Amino acid sequence: MQRIGLSRSYITSTGPGRSGEQDGITLEYNRTLKKPGSRVSGSVGLDSGIASQKGVEEVTVGLIGIIKTHVVIQRGEATATYRSRHIFLEESLSLWRRGDNSTSSLDGWCEFPFAFTIPSNAANLPPSYTLHTSRIGGSAQYFIKVTGRKAAWYKFNVRIYSPFPFLPFDDNPPPAWDIARTHTVTREVSMRKGILFRGHAKVEAELTTPDLPSLPLFQDIPMTFCVRTFSKPLPASAALDVSTFSRQRPQIRSSSLFSV
Repeated sequence: MQRIGLSRSYITSTGPGRSGEQDGITLEYNRTLKKPGSRVSGSVGLDSGIASQKGVEEVTVGLIGIIKTHVVIQRGEATATYRSRHIFLEESLSLWRRGDNSTSSLDGWCEFPFAFTIPSNAANLPPSYTLHTSRIGGSAQYFIKVTGRKAAWYKFNVRIYSPFPFLPFDDNPPPAWDIARTHTVTREVSMRKGILFRGHAKVEAELTTPDLPSLPLFQDIPMTFCVRTFSKPLPASAALDVSTFSRQRPQIRSSSLFSV
């Protein structure tokens, strides 16, 4: 049989300090900007007397990275909303457990220190962001999460979510851009003037940026954006006659070539 439990969540604001007390549990840590390899440390406060009265059996703390998206699709008069949720980073520690000799003997107010290290491989970690419109929305967020698990299924577990911002940046001196490796993304779009029996035109676009796992802060990032257009082939007899070039210059936006 699968146990179904209830929970009540509390989200604290960004900034250094202590979160509000919930059933004898508090969270305190520095919620300033983090980067790959940063250490996230703090302490969880526990009033064992209050926690026991509230039925808390175990207190855990975790580092969470989560992506959420939603899309609203209109089909006639009906509206459907599709949501997805993906946890891409998760670590946890058990701090206190009733019946555990190493922690349950503690009485009164106690503080449990914790520390997590964000992986230094920035290529796999998205920056913090939030986007919400009437039709689409998405977010990538990082949290320290404290959970007070209760034994009774009908009681709300305590969950304290405290977010912090994350950016995959590098605060080391910037590299020499003239010798840095580059990365090029290419897109190609074909265009037809008529529906049937017409020649094709083609648009090619290239975006070249430095090939780095992270970009330095407050530095100009060199990049090159090149667009090339190709018309249908002309016969040799008309190659030197400008008036025979009947196709207009393709009108296409860069946003349709690259997804940012």
